Amino acid sequence: MSVNNPITSFGIYQATIQDLETLEMFQMLILDSAEPDFSQELVDLRGGGSAFPWASAPGEANGEIKMTVKQFDAGVLKFFSPWEAGSITEDTDGEASGNVSVVTNHTGTSIVAATGITNQPVVIPSTGTLKLGDYVLVAEDSNTLGLYVNTDVDGLSFIDDTLKLGTVDISTGANCDLAAAGLRFVGGASATSFTTGDKATFSVRPINSYYMQHQIGRIGAAPREFALTIVGERLGNKIRMARYPKCISSGGAGLKFLYKDWATFETTIKILQDVEAGYVGLETILNR
Repeated sequence: MSVNNPITSFGIYQATIQDLETLEMFQMLILDSAEPDFSQELVDLRGGGSAFPWASAPGEANGEIKMTVKQFDAGVLKFFSPWEAGSITEDTDGEASGNVSVVTNHTGTSIVAATGITNQPVVIPSTGTLKLGDYVLVAEDSNTLGLYVNTDVDGLSFIDDTLKLGTVDISTGANCDLAAAGLRFVGGASATSFTTGDKATFSVRPINSYYMQHQIGRIGAAPREFALTIVGERLGNKIRMARYPKCISSGGAGLKFLYKDWATFETTIKILQDVEAGYVGLETILNR
């Protein structure tokens, strides 16, 4: 009888989540690691004069997979964070015109008013370049608003350390353009009369080809059970695959930001007993 080649496994090629309700599948290709850990305690029978146990029997068992992932698709976040129908907003075609929210009064009521501005800034037709951010309008006097934003990642230039972009001088019923932000503000129908110190807010997304928002810790959201398949790298005709038919994640899909490195998130997946399958995991090895 000849000696067989040893069975080996190398790398990680992909992991696939499957929704247990709809059977939809979501693929993860950019992975650092997936590390299953199965453990079971032994409960010792002790007593009398013996320093050693008289017997030992299997106690509680535990199975977990610690996974480090480097992609953040909506289908993945749906299972690695507590989820409900409103947790994730996604537009796979993006926003051809970008998005400018309505302006909402935050402090006082004089900014969005008949004697202030309308509640909908518009894109300057000649510029058409919106800049990402959450904006704050602050009334500086009866006709002037200061405009502030929380990021300059889109190439904005701040006037000073308060993150001020510029000022908006409003006349009754007239347009006021702020070219740096690509925005046009429109005065209300009555004589402009801001109350100094009043504040209002709005947000902007520039033109994009894909858009997603993920609400972390949304009220009413809950973890969802799923099946998980992990496949190692293929070496020649050798393939190793593990399938866990019933799992649930601890919800650790918080996005990391790393200096000069790709973002990751780490999650711990609890492996559950599946009544129909009769096991908690199944390994398949092809060729050796």
